[in-house]
Amino acid sequence: MESATVIRYADNLTDNASKDKLAVNDENTIRAKAVWNQCCELIRTQIPGASFRTWFNPIQALGIEGNKLILAAPNQFFVE
Repeated sequence: MESATVIRYADNLTDNASKDKLAVNDENTIRAKAVWNQCCELIRTQIPGASFRTWFNPIQALGIEGNKLILAAPNQFFVE
Protein backbone atom coordinates (compact mmCIF):
# COMPACT_ATOMS: atom_id res chain seq x y z
CA MET A 1 0.00 0.00 0.00
CA GLU A 2 1.40 3.37 -0.98
CA SER A 3 1.24 6.09 1.63
CA ALA A 4 1.82 9.77 1.21
CA THR A 5 1.75 12.95 3.22
CA VAL A 6 0.36 16.08 1.66
CA ILE A 7 1.24 19.46 3.12
CA ARG A 8 -0.88 22.38 2.09
CA TYR A 9 0.17 25.96 2.58
CA ALA A 10 -2.41 27.84 4.64
CA ASP A 11 -1.69 31.55 4.38
CA ASN A 12 -1.52 33.45 7.67
CA LEU A 13 -2.15 30.53 10.02
CA THR A 14 -1.32 32.77 12.94
CA ASP A 15 -4.32 35.07 12.49
CA ASN A 16 -7.55 34.25 14.33
CA ALA A 17 -9.67 33.76 11.19
CA SER A 18 -7.30 31.07 9.93
CA LYS A 19 -7.22 29.37 13.32
CA ASP A 20 -11.03 29.30 13.34
CA LYS A 21 -11.06 27.63 9.92
CA LEU A 22 -8.78 24.90 11.25
CA ALA A 23 -10.72 24.46 14.49
CA VAL A 24 -13.38 22.26 12.88
CA ASN A 25 -13.90 19.35 15.24
CA ASP A 26 -15.48 16.81 12.97
CA GLU A 27 -14.47 13.17 13.32
CA ASN A 28 -12.01 13.34 10.41
CA THR A 29 -10.19 16.33 11.87
CA ILE A 30 -10.04 14.80 15.33
CA ARG A 31 -8.58 11.59 13.86
CA ALA A 32 -6.05 13.58 11.80
CA LYS A 33 -4.91 15.49 14.86
CA ALA A 34 -4.47 12.22 16.76
CA VAL A 35 -2.37 10.76 13.93
CA TRP A 36 -0.28 13.93 13.68
CA ASN A 37 0.27 13.93 17.46
CA GLN A 38 1.57 10.35 17.24
CA CYS A 39 3.90 11.37 14.41
CA CYS A 40 5.14 14.32 16.44
CA GLU A 41 5.84 12.13 19.45
CA LEU A 42 8.07 9.92 17.30
CA ILE A 43 9.77 12.84 15.53
CA ARG A 44 10.39 14.60 18.86
CA THR A 45 12.51 11.64 20.00
CA GLN A 46 14.65 11.78 16.86
CA ILE A 47 15.64 15.46 16.58
CA PRO A 48 16.78 18.26 18.91
CA GLY A 49 14.03 20.13 20.75
CA ALA A 50 14.78 23.46 19.10
CA SER A 51 14.50 21.89 15.63
CA PHE A 52 11.22 20.24 16.53
CA ARG A 53 9.77 23.51 17.85
CA THR A 54 10.92 25.40 14.76
CA TRP A 55 9.87 22.96 12.04
CA PHE A 56 7.13 20.73 13.43
CA ASN A 57 5.20 22.63 16.12
CA PRO A 58 3.75 25.13 13.61
CA ILE A 59 2.33 22.39 11.36
CA GLN A 60 -1.34 21.55 11.93
CA ALA A 61 -3.38 18.52 10.90
CA LEU A 62 -6.43 19.33 8.79
CA GLY A 63 -7.86 15.95 7.93
CA ILE A 64 -7.37 12.59 6.32
CA GLU A 65 -8.18 11.84 2.68
CA GLY A 66 -7.88 8.14 1.90
CA ASN A 67 -4.39 7.17 3.06
CA LYS A 68 -3.11 10.77 3.16
CA LEU A 69 -2.71 12.94 6.22
CA ILE A 70 -3.46 16.52 5.19
CA LEU A 71 -1.27 19.04 7.01
CA ALA A 72 -1.21 22.83 6.95
CA ALA A 73 2.08 24.69 7.04
CA PRO A 74 2.27 28.33 8.19
CA ASN A 75 4.05 29.53 5.07
CA GLN A 76 5.43 28.37 1.73
CA PHE A 77 8.95 28.00 3.15
CA PHE A 78 7.78 25.07 5.30
CA VAL A 79 6.29 23.32 2.28
CA GLU A 80 9.51 23.45 0.28
